[in-house]
Amino acid sequence: MPYRLSAECVLAAHFAFICLAVFGGLSVLRRRALALPRRPAAGKRAPA
Repeated sequence: MPYRLSAECVLAAHFAFICLAVFGGLSVLRRRALALPRRPAAGKRAPA
């Protein structure tokens, strides 16, 4: 039972992060000033 609860918490956290990335990205399209606080969620680009 504790493993199931842990798995559901991890699943909820991943889903919340995906929602943050998607809806936050859409909000940046509307207001460019929101891009700076969202920068850490985007991560760094890998060198080419």
